[in-house]
Amino acid sequence: MLTPLLCLIALAAPQAPAPITARLEKTLSAPTLKPGIVGMRVVSLETGKLLFERNSEKSLMPASNMKIVTCSAALALLGPDFVYTTGVYSVGDDLILKGSGDPSLDFAQLQKLAAAVKAAGVTELKGKLLYDATVFDAEALGEGWQWDDEEFYYSAQVSGLSCDENVAVVIVKPGAVGEAPLIETTPYFTVENKAVTTDGKEQALSVSRKRGQNIVVVTGKLGDKADAKRTTLTIEDPARFTALRFAEALRGAGVSVPETIVLEAGKLPKEAVALTVSSSAPLSKLAADFMKPSDNLFGECFLKTLGAIKGKTGSAAEGAKVVREWLKSRSIPTAGFYQADGSGLSRMNLVTAQLLMGILRDRAGDSNFRAAMPIGGVDGTLKNRFKKTPAQNNVRAKTGTLTGASSLSGYVTTKAGERLAFSILMNHYDRVGGASSVRALQDALVLALLDVPRRR
Repeated sequence: MLTPLLCLIALAAPQAPAPITARLEKTLSAPTLKPGIVGMRVVSLETGKLLFERNSEKSLMPASNMKIVTCSAALALLGPDFVYTTGVYSVGDDLILKGSGDPSLDFAQLQKLAAAVKAAGVTELKGKLLYDATVFDAEALGEGWQWDDEEFYYSAQVSGLSCDENVAVVIVKPGAVGEAPLIETTPYFTVENKAVTTDGKEQALSVSRKRGQNIVVVTGKLGDKADAKRTTLTIEDPARFTALRFAEALRGAGVSVPETIVLEAGKLPKEAVALTVSSSAPLSKLAADFMKPSDNLFGECFLKTLGAIKGKTGSAAEGAKVVREWLKSRSIPTAGFYQADGSGLSRMNLVTAQLLMGILRDRAGDSNFRAAMPIGGVDGTLKNRFKKTPAQNNVRAKTGTLTGASSLSGYVTTKAGERLAFSILMNHYDRVGGASSVRALQDALVLALLDVPRRR
C-alpha cells in the first residue's frame, strides 16, 4: 500500500540536481530566516518542470511583488499601446482641466497644454478654472496604508488628476547665524519655520507635513556652513494641486489668469468644448517607469484604471475584481490571494509564490512585461545588486520591501542557457540584520540557480 504513495511523492519532488537543491536548502537554513517563513518556487520555462519548491502555496505579504500582478494585468487587459489623456475644455468663460488618471502627468505636460490653449485663442481666463478627477473614486490612500507613512513620497495620494507624482520638494538652506534658515517650496504649502541657523556644519533638521494638511513644519538646527537639506513630501488633494499648477502654466504661456483664481472640482459638462488634449507615453513605456523604480503611484493608478475601463468604477476594489477575473481566465490559481492595492504598500496584500509563478510563466512571452523588469546590476531597484556576478545583465526581477517582508521574483538564464522563472517571498524574518541580510540570501539563491545543468 505504501509503494503507490512513494511513487507520487517522487513524481512531485523538485527536479533540480541534488547539489543545487542542497545549496538552496543551506541558504534557506540561515539563522535570519529561522523565525519566519519563506515561500519559493522555481520552474523551467523550457520544460515546465518544477525545479524547487518551498511553501509555495502559503499566503504571504508580497511587498512590491504585488506590482507583478498589477503590471501584468494592465498590459494584458489595456494593451501596450494604451495611453492616458488629459484635456482642456471650455464652457462659457470657464476652463475645465479633465484627467483620466495619468500618473505620469507633470508640469512640463501642463505647460504644453497651456501653450495649446493660448494658440487656440484664449488670452484671458475670465471665469473659473474647473478640474475633473472623477475617473477615479475619492479614496486618496490605499486600503491598510499606514497613517505614519502618509507624508512620505512613496505614499503619494491617488487621484484621477495628478501632477509631478503628487509630491513637492522642500529645500532648507542656511540663513544668518541665529536666524531661521531659508526655505524654498511650492506655494501650495504653508510653512511653519521653527528652525534656527547655527555656526558650523551641523545639520539636525526635521522636515515634516502635518497629517491631513498642506502645512510643512521645519524644526531643529542647520549650520551656516552646512549643505542644504532636500526633502520630498506628499501633498493633500492632488487634483486641486494640479489645477493650481495648470493656472501657473497658463500664466507662463501668456494667458491672463487672476491671482485670486476660483478653483472648483466637478464633472465635465456635456456642453463643454474641447480646446486641446495631450496623451501620455504608451503603457509599454509607463510599465517600465512603474516597475524599474518601483513607483507606487503608478501601481495605484493602473489598478483604478482597470476598474474604470474594464470594470464598473475607478476604485481599487473594482480594479482588484478585474485582476482576479483575469487571473482566473489564465488558469492562474488564486487560492490565498488578496489584493488590497496596486503597489504592494499595504500589509493586507496576500499572494503565494505559486500565483506569482503562474503570472511569470503566463507572461514569459510578453516582451513589454519582461522589458519593464529591473535588470540585475544595470537599472531600477536591482542596479546595485548582482554586480560583477554571472547574474549581472541576466536576471530580470521585481524586488519588494516592507518591514518584515522582502521578495524577489522574475527570470534568469542559467549558465547552460536554460531560462528559469523564480519567486521568492520572505516574511517575518529576524530583523536584526535588516533588509540587506535577506536580500543577500535572495541573491545567493538566484546565483545558485545559474548552475542548474540543462540535462537532469
